[in-house]
Amino acid sequence: MCSLVEKQEPFRLAEDQCLAAVNSVEQHVQQAMPAVVNAMSSIPPAAQQLSHSGPQAGMSGKESTAYWYSRAHRALKQRWADPQQMSREYQHVCALDDAIQAPAGVAKSRAAAGRNRYCNVLPYDFNRVVLGDEAYINASMIRVQLPMLERPCAYIATQGPLPTTAGDFWGMVYSLKVPAIVMLTNVNECGVNKCAQYFPAQVGSTSLPGFKLQVEQVVPFSPDCTLRVMRLSSTSSERSHMLCHYHFHAWPDHGTPGSSAGLRAVCRSLSTARESGAPVLVHCSAGIGRTGTFCAVDILLQRLDAWPGCNGGAGPERGEVEAALNLPALVHELRRQRMGMVQTLEQYAFVYQAIVDDLQARTKQQQQMGGSQ
Repeated sequence: MCSLVEKQEPFRLAEDQCLAAVNSVEQHVQQAMPAVVNAMSSIPPAAQQLSHSGPQAGMSGKESTAYWYSRAHRALKQRWADPQQMSREYQHVCALDDAIQAPAGVAKSRAAAGRNRYCNVLPYDFNRVVLGDEAYINASMIRVQLPMLERPCAYIATQGPLPTTAGDFWGMVYSLKVPAIVMLTNVNECGVNKCAQYFPAQVGSTSLPGFKLQVEQVVPFSPDCTLRVMRLSSTSSERSHMLCHYHFHAWPDHGTPGSSAGLRAVCRSLSTARESGAPVLVHCSAGIGRTGTFCAVDILLQRLDAWPGCNGGAGPERGEVEAALNLPALVHELRRQRMGMVQTLEQYAFVYQAIVDDLQARTKQQQQMGGSQ
């Protein structure tokens, strides 16, 4: 673990710096897409196992969507159930890391000394979150364009705060108007510190450099997750920002949850938070394994949600279904924006499991709705 350097002064993230970071990510993704498509051409996505026949002529949009939910569930379940195929697919995605040429010079500089929780997990220069005073924080702006959706998915993927970076962490949340934080690690796991206790565990408040953090509600969101409603106030402007903090505490480091239901429920609850267009902040300990897995699941669920509205309500076409469920391409795109996203084969397989589970639930719901009519 890296040594720590004390930092006390708060910062402000200038709006023009935020916009510059967002534009940099969008330009990078657009320039990279031809290479991504070419690299992915040798990996047959699971969705390509869909039957070549499509919905019958005359089907309504709901019937067409139900058709694709059912076919996609069958195809992805078949891929997920084949460990050898899953392993080959993930190994191929990992091999593509060699083609990623994105420097992380600032993260390796003297100014960043002691501010990286792990010295081999660093943000790339082109999309790192830049603090207003040019200070450094280990955080990456992630943007993934969604087929069939008007705006891209936006996240801040970051490490678990250190005691010396918690103030900057909250300053980043305030300046970027983060509507929700998803915490996927516990403070200590197996006797090892994974993240600073950067918020009050119970209702109460704490003072930070330049800010006051108030936890106003603590409620059990699910057996695996605690939801906290927080108010972050600036001591200089007296302005405050409300946000939700989801602490998912049933995910072992380098492993996966026992069930996907709890995680998918968190993803579902973020729909209101996303309406502002501000990025959702996601972190674990290093900000790549569990964080990348959550982002991948969340993005795929949003793609599934968009199917009923495709083509003026007529439902998606086969090509749109294949593109939406192309997990190898998605993980590679995430890794182009933050190194090591979706860190293990087990986590990669869990993304498939979560989507298979969700498609099964959607298919069952469609069948029940059809039977009740």
